[in-house]
Amino acid sequence: MKTFFSVFFSIAMLLSNSVSCFAEENASGKNQKSNAQAVFAVNWYQKNVKEAPDSNLVTSPFGIYRLLGALYLGSDGQTAAQIQTLLGQNGSKEQFLKETADLFNSLKQTGDLNIADGLWVHDGYSVRDSFVNTIKEMGNTDVRDIDFSTSAALEEINRWGREATHGKIPQMLPNLSGEPRMVIANAIFFDGKWEQAFDEENTRDGYFTTLAGKDIMFPIMQRKGEYSYLQKDNFQWLEIPYQGEKFAMGILLPNSHENFRDVEKKFSKELLDECRANAKKQKVDLRLPKFTFNNSAQAAPLLKKMGISDAFSTSANFTPISNANDLMLSQVSLNAFLSVNEKGTQAAATAAAEIVAKSIAINRDPSFYVDRPFIFTIFDLQSETILFCGRIVDPEKINVNETSKIVDMGENEATAKGVEAVDSGAEADQSREIKNEENTNGSETAQNAEKTQQRPVVIPNENILKKWRSYWKMRRGPIHRKFMKESF
Repeated sequence: MKTFFSVFFSIAMLLSNSVSCFAEENASGKNQKSNAQAVFAVNWYQKNVKEAPDSNLVTSPFGIYRLLGALYLGSDGQTAAQIQTLLGQNGSKEQFLKETADLFNSLKQTGDLNIADGLWVHDGYSVRDSFVNTIKEMGNTDVRDIDFSTSAALEEINRWGREATHGKIPQMLPNLSGEPRMVIANAIFFDGKWEQAFDEENTRDGYFTTLAGKDIMFPIMQRKGEYSYLQKDNFQWLEIPYQGEKFAMGILLPNSHENFRDVEKKFSKELLDECRANAKKQKVDLRLPKFTFNNSAQAAPLLKKMGISDAFSTSANFTPISNANDLMLSQVSLNAFLSVNEKGTQAAATAAAEIVAKSIAINRDPSFYVDRPFIFTIFDLQSETILFCGRIVDPEKINVNETSKIVDMGENEATAKGVEAVDSGAEADQSREIKNEENTNGSETAQNAEKTQQRPVVIPNENILKKWRSYWKMRRGPIHRKFMKESF
């Protein structure tokens, strides 16, 4: 099933020692812009999930929000009103532009995040200087003239996207609709190192239960550390900070794969605020899947369903861009990349719009085992800006790339070490073994056998084989129990 991938970086989170400060700012309305963006981010997530209910999702609501913001500033009439409503704005364009520029400058204070904007205008097409100046004021906008009639035009735009995302998004636009009048795009690249890295030697194959209830083997990272953590009746919440403590990844983990959809329906800006406000710093036993995947999607159908219809029709009003009033949206292409490993997270996303002419309660460290469907976010701790968000419901449906090498390595080591390899993974498989012991007859036995086939093939070493041969020879003898006690 098609996985939606949109520029995937942002969701509101906060350090525990900053919660009270942000609560006061929210109450005073100081963070109205970032709140509107966070509300849009969650809404964008929910709409994508509705379109693909069984798929993994990686999207950058910040990227699409910023792209729509540029279109909003270049539109008028009913077209502007529809985009304004979707963005959750109720002020003037001047206020929106100032808030957008301020947020851009705030996010650019760190080297972990790079945001770039581009505008390509067809040679000879007249664009208002006021619009070009407005786009430049939004942030780091590269404005270029281009001849869309040449085959090199598409490659030039895609080259810009590759460079802006450090090669993570090789193709920002799949094609061009004839000869467009202009293309507006943005690119986001995030490279954050964990404040406390995982030890690669502790990464091992473990079980992940998919949304459908299937147990699959997947590389799992693990460590114990201090994290902002919250335990509720039906879910857990954890914040993993990156170095510099400006950004963090927040994970909303339902108690089981069976209640994932119930928790997901409640996923909202209000729920995020509640989690951040109540999370407490404490020692946690953390286990997190290691994965890499990417994808692309066309956003026009979804944007139309969310209320932007005029912009994609001949009724479009983009007169602030050009006096000719002959412009309409043709396509909006979204791409995203995400890699989570022991060192940190790399994420990239692009959004491009083509504009054409109109023709638990016990005293021990809590456990946070991400071995089932979960929702994740990457956010700016100060502005509450949601850069990336998404969900993992079935790791088998993502492009594992680097992680596949780890799986292979784990199998080779298990073969070389024999039965000892099974002992080294006993702790990670403890909960699964309890389930397997209960499945002893009928169809349950068949299911257990199927799961067993998924485990790495283990070849016992010669000493173990000799012991078993001796055991079977004397199995009826009087020293049977003594042999078992001394040998095993």
